[in-house]
Formats: sequence, structure tokens, C-alpha cells
Amino acid sequence: MSQIRKTTTIEEIEVPPREPLISLAEIITAAGWIAFQGTKLAAKAAVAGTVLAYRGGRALADAIQESRKRTTLRDVTQIVASAGSARDALASLAASPALAVPQRESRALAARLGTLVARNDKSGVEAVARELLTGRQNRLQAQLLGLVAESCRAIGFIPLELNAQHGIVAANREGTRQALNIEVAKAKDGGVQIHFDAEGFADGACVQTLDALHEELRKRGVRYALHESRRKPNRPIRIGQPMRVRCAN
Repeated sequence: MSQIRKTTTIEEIEVPPREPLISLAEIITAAGWIAFQGTKLAAKAAVAGTVLAYRGGRALADAIQESRKRTTLRDVTQIVASAGSARDALASLAASPALAVPQRESRALAARLGTLVARNDKSGVEAVARELLTGRQNRLQAQLLGLVAESCRAIGFIPLELNAQHGIVAANREGTRQALNIEVAKAKDGGVQIHFDAEGFADGACVQTLDALHEELRKRGVRYALHESRRKPNRPIRIGQPMRVRCAN
């Protein structure tokens, strides 16, 4: 018997990005559109490792906790719709650390945001936020593909193919029929899911192998929650083909 597991990443992977990133909060703060209310609050935010936009007497702990939640495309739409202006929408969106760009793109983004604020263009702000989430999704997928390939090697499997277009890593154990097909899938909400498919195993070895693979990924900072697990009869693996198990949204 073989095993299929579907998971959802729920935390930021704890590895350095491939290039320096600058957050939306840092961009709009540097531009002077949004200011912290009090130097002590700004100092606490810096120590916490995040830049947030605060209103009124909102508690710092609550703000930081909220910022750690994964922002979805639906969240972006709701935040912008509830904001009174483009400036207010940016202030609320800045609480999400997921909204960031490579440093080399920050000047162009700052100029674009300045135009949107001047025009009070809320729909334009939403479009920018959605683009930033899509960019994060692409970066996360690329990083996870590399980490999955490393983890497969660590448990004795040889990656046969790393298909960035479909987000697939296919690997096998030399001299056996054991094979792993792992898909790093882009979810419709702007997040990323990982699907694990084990083939050619017997007597529960697939479960042990997948557990070992999960442990290797955790060592590399990947955190996720299991969404579904099921056993299935053996069938030939099709290397390089998109997996038939898809995201559950």
C-alpha cells in the first residue's frame, strides 16, 4: 500500500530569503505617510522584529499576534473595503509581514504607492497588495522546492526531477521501487500547500518514510499542519506529471 498526505503550511519558513526584502510597512513609514504614536511604541515594535501601523490605544501584544496570522487574498479585499481611504488601507495592510518586495523593487513600489495615496485609489492599493502576496507565494514555493529536494536526499532518496513550473519534486530510492512525489502547490487564497505521495512501499514503510521526510523539513524550518492522510493501492508513478491530489481550499 502507498500513502497520500495533504498539508498546509501555517508558518513562515525560517530560512533567509534569497535576496533582501523590504516590507510594505517599512516603505510607507520611510515615506512619512504613517507615523508611530509615541517613541516607546516604536521601540517596542522594533524589538519585536516587525513594523506595524497602530491606531488609538491598541495593545502592542495584540497587534503583533494579529500580524503573525497568514494574510490571504480575501483578507486583503476585506481590509481595503473597510478602510475609509487609500491611506487608511495602507496603514491596515502594513500590519502584515507577508507584504514585502525585494529591496531592488522598493523605490518603484514607493513611487507607485505615493501616486495611489495622492489619488485616494483604494482599488489600486488592493491590486498592489494582491501582487505582493502573489510574489511571496512564488518565493515561498521556490524555497520549499529546494528544501524538499534537500530533505529527500537526507533520507536516502535521489531527486530525479525538480519541476519548478508545476512545483513538483520526484525522487526514488536507488535499487528499489520506492518513490516520492511531492507537490508544492499554490493555493487560491495566496498561500502554499505541500502534498506528499509515496509509491512502491510495503508493510507501513511509506508512513515511516513520510514521517522521516517531515522531520527533515522541520529541521530546515518548515512548519505545517496535516490536512488529510489516506492509504491507496499501488500504482505506477509518473515522474514529472502534476499530482492528481490537489489543494483543498
